[in-house]
Amino acid sequence: FWYPTLGGIQSLTRGMAAGIHDLRLNHRVQHVDLSKRTLTTYDHKEIEWGALFVSMPLNRLCSMSGDRELERAGEKLTAGRVIAFNYGIEGSVPELLEGVHWIYVPDRGVPFFRVGFYSNISAGTCAPGFHSMYVEVSVAHGEAEPATLELEQQVIAHLEKLGWLDPGRIRAKAIHRLDPAYVHHTPERVEVIDSILSRLRDADVHPIGRYGRFHRGGHEGSGRGAWMKLSIVVPVHNEGRYIEQLVLTFLSELNDHLSARIKEILLIENGSTDGSWEACQALEASRPELIRSHQIERGSYGEAIRQGMQRGSGTHSCILECDVLSVDFVGRCCQLIEEESTRFVVASKRHPESKDERSFKRRLLSTLYHKILSLRTGYPGTDTHGLKCIDTDLARVLCEVAQTTDELFQTEIVLLAWRFGIRVEEVPLEVREIRPPPVSIRRRLPLVIGSIRELKKSLQRFPPDDTESFPAIPMPEA
Repeated sequence: FWYPTLGGIQSLTRGMAAGIHDLRLNHRVQHVDLSKRTLTTYDHKEIEWGALFVSMPLNRLCSMSGDRELERAGEKLTAGRVIAFNYGIEGSVPELLEGVHWIYVPDRGVPFFRVGFYSNISAGTCAPGFHSMYVEVSVAHGEAEPATLELEQQVIAHLEKLGWLDPGRIRAKAIHRLDPAYVHHTPERVEVIDSILSRLRDADVHPIGRYGRFHRGGHEGSGRGAWMKLSIVVPVHNEGRYIEQLVLTFLSELNDHLSARIKEILLIENGSTDGSWEACQALEASRPELIRSHQIERGSYGEAIRQGMQRGSGTHSCILECDVLSVDFVGRCCQLIEEESTRFVVASKRHPESKDERSFKRRLLSTLYHKILSLRTGYPGTDTHGLKCIDTDLARVLCEVAQTTDELFQTEIVLLAWRFGIRVEEVPLEVREIRPPPVSIRRRLPLVIGSIRELKKSLQRFPPDDTESFPAIPMPEA
C-alpha cells in the first residue's frame, strides 16, 4: 500500500479536486433516472449527465434507479458491515506495537477483528506527542447492530487487557459505520454483476471503485477497467492460409465492451515460408488503426512473444495463438484485472473445467511435460504453455530477466513470475484442432522434454529465500 507522506488520504482528493472546474459537494443523490440520464438530489436539484462515473455501493445505486429489474438484481448483492472506533491518544504507541500497521485478532471472545494504527502508517496523521488507532467490529449481513455505548465499553476493556490502550489517555474519538464494508463473493455474484453493468452501460453509467464494482479486491485496482487497454499479441508462423479469416472471425465475435478494451493487435510473423508475412501486411492495411504487423527472421514462438510484449503500448499484453483466438479468454482476463487486480493470467488446458479436444498424443505430451516440470521445479500450476495475459510493466521485467528463447521462453516467464511472488491465476480453456499444428509433435517432443534443466537453472539465479536477488517490479497503476 502507498500512503501520502503528509495530510492523509485527503491529499489525494484535494489533488483530484484541483483539476475540476465545476466541483459540487454535499449534494446527496436520491434518485437516478437511467432513461432520462438525470439524477435528483435530496434538495431537489436535477443534474443531467453525458457519462456518469459512480463510486457509491452498486446495490445502493440499483435501489435508487427506479428500474425494477436492477432493484431485484441489487438485492442479491450482500455484504457485511463494520463499526470502526477511532481514538486519538496522548503519548507514544506501546513498545510492542511500534511500527505495526494493523493486527488481525482471530478470537471470537474478543469483540473486534482488527486493530490498526494510523500514526504508524504516517506520522503526519497525528500531532506531535500523540498516536492514533482504529478498532473494527464486524456486523454480519442481516444481524442487528449492537448498542454503541455497550459495545465501546467492551472494546476498550479488551484493548486494555491486551496492553494496547490506556483508556485514561484517550483525548479524541470518532465512530464510523461502514455499510457495506466487505462484500460477499456468492456463487451467483459474477452473473448478477454482469447483468447490472450491462444495463448501466446502456445509459453510459460506469461504476468504479471497490464498492462501485462491488468486489473485495484492493482499492488500487478498482478503477482499472476505465483505463485498461490490451495489446493482443499473436505469433504467426506458416499461417498464410488461415490468418486472415481467423483474425476477422475473432474481431466479429467481440462485444462492444471487449472491443473498447483492445488497443491494438500485434501480428508477429516469425520465419514463415508460405506467405504469412504478406497476409499479415494485408490485415494491417485493412485495419491500420488497430492491427500492426512485425517480422522477425527466424521461426521462434518465444521470440515472437518477447517482441510482442516489448512492442505493445497497452496496459496489458494478452498473448493469443492463431488457432486459439479466444474471445472467452480475453473476457475472463478483463474481469480478473478489473475485479481482482490480477497481474498474470494463464489459460490452462489441464484446468478441471477445460475442454481439450486436441489429439490424444498432444494431450499426453502436455500432461507428461507439466508433471515433470512440477517435480523438478515445484511449480504448483497445471499449465505454462499457450494463452496468457500479463501486466505490461511486469511483462517487460520478465523479458529482461528471462534467459531462454523459443519454446522455453513461454514457460520461463511463468516460472519467474511465480518465483517473484506474483500470483499466477489459471482459467479454463476450450481447445480444439481446426487445422494441423504448424510445428509437429515429433519436432516439439525433444525440445520440450530437454528443457527442464534449462528452466531449473534459470530459477536457481533467484533463490526463494533471497528476495534481494529479485528484480524490481513496478507497482501497477492505480
